Amino acid sequence: MTSCRIARCAGRSGGEAPKRARKSVPALGLRKRLPMPSPPKKPRSPVYVAIVSNNPETLDGLQSYFKQAGVPSHGTRAVHDLGMVAPEFATAAVIFPDDFESDEALLLVRELRRLRPRLLALIVTREPNRFRSVTDADGRSLPPIVLPRPSFGWDILDAIRAHARPH
Repeated sequence: MTSCRIARCAGRSGGEAPKRARKSVPALGLRKRLPMPSPPKKPRSPVYVAIVSNNPETLDGLQSYFKQAGVPSHGTRAVHDLGMVAPEFATAAVIFPDDFESDEALLLVRELRRLRPRLLALIVTREPNRFRSVTDADGRSLPPIVLPRPSFGWDILDAIRAHARPH
């Protein structure tokens, strides 16, 4: 048995100090810690997006939009580093080719189709016809989607989510 002090106010006016009483409280007998319930696990997002642009405002703006929409993403300027552009957990890459040298983006899209055939490549460009040669179906990889620039974040996200839905 343990005891603790419990202060009680006598309810008297006139500045008298409250009377204190001792009261015995039985020991709770908790010797073993009970396991804490785990918080519910957050379902893993079916979508992870890599944003490829050489423009910091494009990278920051689209990444912020995706974050607000609950879509994990990262931005990179490393157009030649496939590990950054398309890590194995990425499901889509949004590429802004107008920000790079003319052939860099074409080479990137060809490499992505060859090495990551299930990755969705979205190309956002002012010159959609320039990418016609890399958007044809090849029978083994996802054909890239070309969106006109400017495109809004919700247009890009809608295209990604439409692809991510089970068919």
